[in-house]
Amino acid sequence: MTAVMVNGQPEKERGASCADVRRQPSPVIVGDASSGVSMAVLRTLGSFQIPLVSYFASCSCLSNKKEFPSFMRTMPSDEFQIKALAKLVHYFQWSWVGLIGVDLDYARFAIQLFLKESVRYNVCPAYVHFYPVILSKEALRELMNIIRDSTATVILNFSRESTLQTILQECRRQNITHLQWIASEAWATSNALWGDFSDLLQGTLGFAIRKGEIPSLYRYLTLLNTSNIQTSHFLSEFWEDTFNCRVNGSLNTHIHRQEALNRVACTGRESLDDVYTLYSDVSQLRVSYNVYKAVYLIAHALHDMSTCVPGQGPFHNGTCGSLKYLLPWQLLSYMKRANFTTLGEDVSFDEHGDPIASYDLMSWQVASDGSLQLVKVGFYDASLKDETNLVINDSVIMWHSGNKGEEGSQSFYQDGDVILGGLFPLHYSPVPTERFFQSKPAATEYKDFSSRALRWMRTMTFAVAEINQRQDLLPKLSLGYHIHDSCDDIPVSVKRSLLLVNGQPEKERGASCADVRRQPSPVIVGDASSGVSMAVLRTLGSFQIPLVSYFASCSCLSNKKEFPSFMRTMPSDEFQIKALAKLVHYFQWSWVGLIGADSDYARFAIQLFLKESVRYNVCPAYVHFYPVILSKEALRELMNIIRDSTATVILNFSSESTLQTILQECRRQNITHLQWIASEAWATSNALWGDFSDLLQGTLGFAIRKGEIPSLYRYLTLLNTSNIQTSHFLSEFWEDTFNCRVNGSLNTHIHRQEALNRVACTGRESLDDVYTLYSDVSQLRVSYNVYKAVYLIAHALHDMSTCVPGQGPFHNGTCGSLKYLLPWQLLSYMKRANFTTLGEDVSFDEHGDPIASYDLMSWQVASDGSLQLVKVGFYDASLKDETNLVINDSVIMWHSGNKKALFISHDLIVGGRKYSSLITIFNTFVNQFCQRFQVYEFSI
Repeated sequence: MTAVMVNGQPEKERGASCADVRRQPSPVIVGDASSGVSMAVLRTLGSFQIPLVSYFASCSCLSNKKEFPSFMRTMPSDEFQIKALAKLVHYFQWSWVGLIGVDLDYARFAIQLFLKESVRYNVCPAYVHFYPVILSKEALRELMNIIRDSTATVILNFSRESTLQTILQECRRQNITHLQWIASEAWATSNALWGDFSDLLQGTLGFAIRKGEIPSLYRYLTLLNTSNIQTSHFLSEFWEDTFNCRVNGSLNTHIHRQEALNRVACTGRESLDDVYTLYSDVSQLRVSYNVYKAVYLIAHALHDMSTCVPGQGPFHNGTCGSLKYLLPWQLLSYMKRANFTTLGEDVSFDEHGDPIASYDLMSWQVASDGSLQLVKVGFYDASLKDETNLVINDSVIMWHSGNKGEEGSQSFYQDGDVILGGLFPLHYSPVPTERFFQSKPAATEYKDFSSRALRWMRTMTFAVAEINQRQDLLPKLSLGYHIHDSCDDIPVSVKRSLLLVNGQPEKERGASCADVRRQPSPVIVGDASSGVSMAVLRTLGSFQIPLVSYFASCSCLSNKKEFPSFMRTMPSDEFQIKALAKLVHYFQWSWVGLIGADSDYARFAIQLFLKESVRYNVCPAYVHFYPVILSKEALRELMNIIRDSTATVILNFSSESTLQTILQECRRQNITHLQWIASEAWATSNALWGDFSDLLQGTLGFAIRKGEIPSLYRYLTLLNTSNIQTSHFLSEFWEDTFNCRVNGSLNTHIHRQEALNRVACTGRESLDDVYTLYSDVSQLRVSYNVYKAVYLIAHALHDMSTCVPGQGPFHNGTCGSLKYLLPWQLLSYMKRANFTTLGEDVSFDEHGDPIASYDLMSWQVASDGSLQLVKVGFYDASLKDETNLVINDSVIMWHSGNKKALFISHDLIVGGRKYSSLITIFNTFVNQFCQRFQVYEFSI
């Protein structure tokens, strides 16, 4: 057939002369699907240097350019698939694995590579067996004996689905139903096996080549009808087999000729829109996408040839190839150099003619209608570094039997040698309810769900997954996690922190304690709030269980006498306040309003600001604390103070949720002239911009350091309609994001009636198609702190694991024990931790605080009206006082033209009382503050 193509002549039909069927020769061939067939074709055409571009031949042997110089492919080489499979097996700590494959070059080369790669991970093959393509009874018996007699339950098979069918039939006959199958890419997405063997294959894992979405392909494919399919035997055969009818008396060329003759005639009303067929199924365009890219590769090579400038070409003396007399070897040369973008993907090839390898990890799961649901649960990207190129979301994997890890509906849990606890405020803003104290109160409901906090939480699970696949960090120990929603609520947080350290989630209805038992957590990552963190620490402090916060910034938490087991990756407010005081002084704002939520965070922050501002002769126009949940009376009091003051610069210490109410009232009263200065708690909050962009344009604030976490976006967007159903939190996020209902579930959000009225989700929803704070990785600040918190614990555990007896940090040089892990020992190693992650050196001072570094952010309007956070300066506490604040004034956009608010010598108002000077107000405030909170005194 290939010889016919390159000679320009199809097979001669009966009664036709050579002249009747003459065709133009093909200088290039797209094909074949099989590695073996491709090798045979190449050995024939290789002498003529005619390029062959395969879309599915993956054998690594084809990368040999000495043997196959004219071969290229859009299908990754098995070399990368094998590396991914070996890492997968290591990730799940499967050290005893069966390897089988069809007796062809494809399987032999693949298993040879796997055996070589698995040595790195101490994976042992329980058996290696090759079986013939057509299995005889004897060959099948031999294979089944090997599988049945082995203790290995994980089996990796390299073959096409057609060969595997016979093996699966025999497995069922012999009741061998316990196997966890790992698929090679040849059958990793094969629907054909599911119908007969779903009970055996449920839970299968396999790497599939990258999927593409080809616009209009479905409409093109379904253009076929009874009229236009008659031009081709192939199309007629497909049509007749699909609709079980006969086209105009034609004889179906399928082997079942008699059966075809007995079919009724097609009516002409048949439509591909009315039936399911693999032909028109465009939900998993993987091989088809490779075909698409193969054609575009050739097209781009021809285009480059056509636009080549004589003297600048790739051949002798800069000559170009000729399209008029197209020589295959010249086309091949341009194809090797091709570099183009199609459907958003950058396509290029290495020196072997292979593309950059990228795979999706697919889990075979049962859909609600019993069909196969291929759920993406991870990916492998060969272009990334070895420690980050495999990402797996364990929690959404459905296993063949038992559970490797699970995600409870109200918490997130994954097993491991050490379980890290986690507290994240997924819900906030409790709904006020009356308590009558006559019966057990109903569970508190919360108005809002935080997709931002969900990103923080998923960043923790991502970091755990990333560390678990590294060979240089904790190679012999796996991390797990147990995560709860803190609801930004002290009673809830304290209760759930106790559940974490006791290893038991909240008991679900109908479950015994034994059913929900979990491994205790010796350390907790959390919480976001300073107040919540303090409450948790006062509960857990007696047990010396470390709490590592990613967002609690109150300087009070640096007090090691009161909070000895506290550490954080979030800088202390002491440094933020110094930065804010310098910022106010820099712009010569000497008359500033100070407000904050009535919490430890705001009170300590404003106390520090008042102390620091004395250095710069900055006067507070007013100081006011408002309740976290603002009543009408409290809101009226606050607005009167703001409206009656001549100060136009206002500094607010609160979270964005509390600030929303204030901004709504500012708009209602037309108080629109304020220059807002944000505390770090809301300095980068996108949530406020949509409703209040007119009020907040020009806002300035210091934001914690930003990080770029490779592969996090792809991990976050692995969610889909299938895998979010394992968790109430994920379902709630999905339903709120797409305004639809998942499988009739009742959204746990307070707006229950609204949730019930939503239409059902279609299953086609994708996070790639919408904007959400959850998947926005452009400003990874708190998320980066979460990431560093997990790495802090991992490095402490690693240091403990590599400790040399006699050189340890404890009595007589003893080391900590991972076998009987004591929280206080882990805390000791954490305090000593010093490591580098994503290019940043991370260490901690004697208070457990990191070195402070902030970006100064300006809130500006992007061209599309969205919030553009522009970095206009920075503050670095590690630098000298005279150089630690740098500001680029020229790029700041102000709320109203003038940056300088005039100093006005009015009386100072604090809580309705007047004071004549800054010193008077400061001393009075500090004395009241110290009496109320029993903090140590200081003088100025």
